[in-house]
Formats: sequence, C-alpha cells, structure tokens
Amino acid sequence: MSVECVNEFEGGDTNGVMVRLYDFRDGKEVEIAQLIAKMDKEKVQVWDTIVPTKDGGIEKMNRDGKDKFIDGRFFVVSRPLPADESANSALKAMIKRLMLAINAYYSFGSPFAEDF
Repeated sequence: MSVECVNEFEGGDTNGVMVRLYDFRDGKEVEIAQLIAKMDKEKVQVWDTIVPTKDGGIEKMNRDGKDKFIDGRFFVVSRPLPADESANSALKAMIKRLMLAINAYYSFGSPFAEDF
C-alpha cells in the first residue's frame, strides 16, 4: 500500500489523498486498486458572526464585512481505476475504517480517539 497527496487546488494545496493497493502476482508487485479520498471543488460561503434581526430572525455576516468562501463542500471517496475483484474485501475494509476515522475526528478532534 502507498499513500500520496492529491494536489488539485491553485498553488498546489493538498485537497486529499490517493491510496494505492498492491498484491503479488507471478512474483511481481502489481497495483490492484486505487482509492481517492478528497474534498470536492465546490466553494462554500462561511460566516463568523450571527446577529439577531429586528423581526426575530438571524442574519449571518462576517465581522470584516467581506464574503468568505472555502474550497470543498463534500468529502468524496472514489475509485478511479477498475479494481481487481480480489481487492473488493480490502477496499471495503479500508473505506469502512476511513469513515470511522473521519467520524472520530469530527466527534473527538482526533482520528486516533478510539481503537478501530
């Protein structure tokens, strides 16, 4: 297995990782599958302040008065190459553990917060 960064944003900013799975076939190491985990390219507006309005609603705004956007709305897991059928169980286990690590990160602040 090897892991490398996926740099798709301007300036070479990292936007995800690519995991390559290998197996031995006829005495040679052969790539059997790729798995890419990354943020999509959609821009999302963010705010740092919420203020009440006169009619009881709320207004989202930024303290500096400027619109702010961040890259990535959804976290996408994809498999770009057709994978060998022997890799299906490994891919399923890897995707499951990846999702558990993401949930642990957003729940506890660390992907290592619990034993997977």
